[in-house]
Amino acid sequence: MVASDLTVRLADHFGPYIASDPSLLTETTSICTHYRITPEDLFYKWEAFAINNSLPKSEPLTLDHARELRKIIATAVNSAAASAAAGAGDATPLKPSNALNRGKVAGDLGQMLGIKSTPLKPQQGNAFQTPVRAASSSFSPFGGPGATPATASAYKPSGIRDSDVHMSDVDSPLRPSPAAPSKSVHAPYTILESLNEHIPLVPSGSHLLPAGRKSRVSLAMATDPKAWNYRYMFEKKDERSSVLDDRIDQFAALLRETYSLPSDEELGDPSLPSQEPIWVVGRICPALPAPESSAGHTLRGKREEAFGLPKLAETGIVLESSRMMGSGNRTPLVFAKGCVVRHTPQDPGTGGAATTLSLFPGQIVLCRGINAGADKFSVSEICFPPPLPLAVHTAGEAIDHSYSPGKLNGAALNVVLASGPFTSESDLDFAPWHRLMDALEAGGLPSDATSDSRRGVPDTLVLTGPFLSAQHPLLPFATELPSDIFARHISTRLTALLAKYPGTMVVLIPSTQDILNIHSAYPQPSFGKEDATGPMGLPKARVRCLPNPSVFYVNELVVGVTSEDALGDLKGEEMVTRIEASPTPAKVIGESVASKNKETNTRWSRSILSQRSFYPLYPPPTAAGLAYDTSHSHLLGFPAVTPDLLVLPSRKLAKPFLRVVSSATVVQPGSVAKGTVVCVQVDPLPRAELQGKDEMESINARLYDRARVDVVAI
Repeated sequence: MVASDLTVRLADHFGPYIASDPSLLTETTSICTHYRITPEDLFYKWEAFAINNSLPKSEPLTLDHARELRKIIATAVNSAAASAAAGAGDATPLKPSNALNRGKVAGDLGQMLGIKSTPLKPQQGNAFQTPVRAASSSFSPFGGPGATPATASAYKPSGIRDSDVHMSDVDSPLRPSPAAPSKSVHAPYTILESLNEHIPLVPSGSHLLPAGRKSRVSLAMATDPKAWNYRYMFEKKDERSSVLDDRIDQFAALLRETYSLPSDEELGDPSLPSQEPIWVVGRICPALPAPESSAGHTLRGKREEAFGLPKLAETGIVLESSRMMGSGNRTPLVFAKGCVVRHTPQDPGTGGAATTLSLFPGQIVLCRGINAGADKFSVSEICFPPPLPLAVHTAGEAIDHSYSPGKLNGAALNVVLASGPFTSESDLDFAPWHRLMDALEAGGLPSDATSDSRRGVPDTLVLTGPFLSAQHPLLPFATELPSDIFARHISTRLTALLAKYPGTMVVLIPSTQDILNIHSAYPQPSFGKEDATGPMGLPKARVRCLPNPSVFYVNELVVGVTSEDALGDLKGEEMVTRIEASPTPAKVIGESVASKNKETNTRWSRSILSQRSFYPLYPPPTAAGLAYDTSHSHLLGFPAVTPDLLVLPSRKLAKPFLRVVSSATVVQPGSVAKGTVVCVQVDPLPRAELQGKDEMESINARLYDRARVDVVAI
């Protein structure tokens, strides 16, 4: 069972025991949600209650105590509601739920409960006198004064365009993070970050479509969507283990060939002592301490014991082998001084110099080292899988897509990427979404905040969920069905846009949080056809519902999209450790990729590309609440090639970004609710260059060189 954020935070304050008592957990959760109280507030009220009732300090919160707290809070709510009603000429006290729904309860819980000041010591006669505390920065999903958004971070966008965001190389240049202001307010249609900003904006898009044509672009799926329609509650343990083993064995063959290991040298078992260095392949996992150890006792007092595995840095790192290569054993890893780090065969590595190493659970690596009999494997060289090659197409196809009169006809391709949520947690009005659609229906987003010119209507509009999250706090109180809300806000606007601009193609990719998708496991199939065109009200033509994740073609471009927060989860689970230099480091020829990985967004993007998966972590962090289907996790892999454009939305990262990593353009578009979208303008390759090649000659899309990509505030 996946613990909710509220359960985790209750366990943080009251202790892990609260999660093992279903009745107590239900009661405390109900109090928090019913009366808009944060777990921290409930804990302080419990302390005050215990002091005023002379309870022993060692006595934990029980179900009877929780019920007494509920009575006290209910009485206070009724009194506050009655006072408000008396002022309006109504002397009838409201029930707590009615008071909450009618919005007549004060937002400040302290005022509602009659707390006017904080005494230095408990006062008799008031069981709810609350001790003073510093302003809390913990997030409250129930709002109220002092609440912090779920994606709050000390690092926020600066509100100005970076001066060095032009990226002409296959990798993004390193640049320091700007100092974060206390607030970030962007004027509408401000460009927050740009790739290839030297490329001029042109009003290109589906509005330029010749009469009688359906679309300027061709849209094709790279894989069979039917593979996602599996029964996700019928996993078997042997199936899961086989999938995990197969992934290690597949990467073992790949890494052996990629790094040209000697044909007479077999991959070894790191758990067995050896006299000579050997090569091994395995999956990075956190070490599990013995229950009787000091580390085990420490973990039992933390939430990792109740809600998931420990982090890599807490107990150490182990390498898990497959059953074929190491009987599935897990061997502790230590990194010797001067350990060489290589990310690709062409990467010269660190050569013994000091460096930092980034690892995360589920990462598959190739290591060279020795087990000297101390039940640990000392690593002298670690190698990562290289990314898949980029897709290629023929020069004839490029001429047809870019210069045919019935298609682009020499104009630029226009793509808009927008990610959910599409409305804030405080309402179900979808105001940011309607603002975006108003701009698109008016001829496209403005070129900048001060210009009247527009970018044009997108040829392809890519939308990723959640469209209507099952976790939205106001959804239980809505007077409409979820399908009606979706139809009124989302489908109606898409229908109007497509009626005005028939050449636009819309791609919808769901999220596991979407309440309208009956399949909540990841990887996730698309919205059901009958539901999409029925209760959800989506147009039948020019709207493609694709699985999560998806890889598809827009003309010759390969686009990969997922709605799950792989970047945010990777950030939370990553361990970065420093490797000391060897006493006599070797001379490094060329620049190692390891030295470029200091910039975090680039490092996380490179890890995803290296592992060739939209979600390379295993197991997913429990706090993420992701229903991960291990038996079908092969559907998360990139099919044969690295996408030219990789879209990785994140609700945990504070700032959208653009990066070019290993020649792939990686985009974190933020969310419409937070006021950002991404606009992509892809200029055609020069006609003279294409005509100078044979029609069947293979070429790369070179998106990083000819596309202008902007993160735009809306």
